[in-house]
Amino acid sequence: MSLLSAINPTTFQPVNTLTIPGNMLRAYYDQRSTLQKTVDFTLSLFRQIQYVFTVLYHRMHSHSQPCGQQIEWKQNSQGLVVLLHGLRNDPAAWFSQLSLLKEHAAIDVFAPIVPHRGLCSLEEASSPILPAIEDFAQKNPGKPICLLGVSNGSRITTWLETRLRQTRPAAPVLVSTIAGVHLGSSRMNLLDKLHLASYFYPSVLGNELRYNSDTARKLLEEVRAPLPFSCAPRSYEFYATTDDVSVPDLDSSLPQIGKGEECYILHGQSHDSIVTAVADKQIGTCVDWIRRSSN
Repeated sequence: MSLLSAINPTTFQPVNTLTIPGNMLRAYYDQRSTLQKTVDFTLSLFRQIQYVFTVLYHRMHSHSQPCGQQIEWKQNSQGLVVLLHGLRNDPAAWFSQLSLLKEHAAIDVFAPIVPHRGLCSLEEASSPILPAIEDFAQKNPGKPICLLGVSNGSRITTWLETRLRQTRPAAPVLVSTIAGVHLGSSRMNLLDKLHLASYFYPSVLGNELRYNSDTARKLLEEVRAPLPFSCAPRSYEFYATTDDVSVPDLDSSLPQIGKGEECYILHGQSHDSIVTAVADKQIGTCVDWIRRSSN
């Protein structure tokens, strides 16, 4: 177990998802006592409130990048980091990661507002983002690209990665997702069962976000598929928290794709506060990977 240095110091546990069936991940890796689970869940609620207020502050003091806007990339850029927020959110959700990236002036950063704040189909949310990434890859051939996504943004990152295999195969790509819904969420199934889903989500999105939906399975099959010939390397890492009430399905946040992915489980973090908790490690991984891939 390693120490994760973050605003809210915590520990995180590496997970080998390939040796444990998805539906057994929680039972195998969550050996906390009932008392510890109660303490951690209480901490996650406090951290969620703290995170929401911090995001609101940053939202008032930041300027977002809309999709479709022409971007001036850095000269001699080392690589690109793309940050994709979750449903109903905006790029301020990444305030910790964005702050850390300011220390790396040679790395380009693209943190767009996801179309419709993600309240649409996966393709409708993802397609307008792809041209900017392709533009970077065209103007910086062979330079590495890091795709970071949280919650619904995780689906967008994997969609983008599979498209880049065909359109810009020379670009090495790292995918790093937090509290992802790669297999959907059982919470959506519950809302649907209670006939409440349509009040909160468009029907197309609700269908996609059901646990083990056809859309989710199809996208993961595309990710698992062998890379095309001469396609640049890929790297994948996934983070999840046991105290996530929005996506309680660990096998959704930590999908098995069979490509040497690195997976981590945290305790005491909410669906949102985990973004800040893993920021140091996530950006450190991206920066190291960009430097290695640029050489």
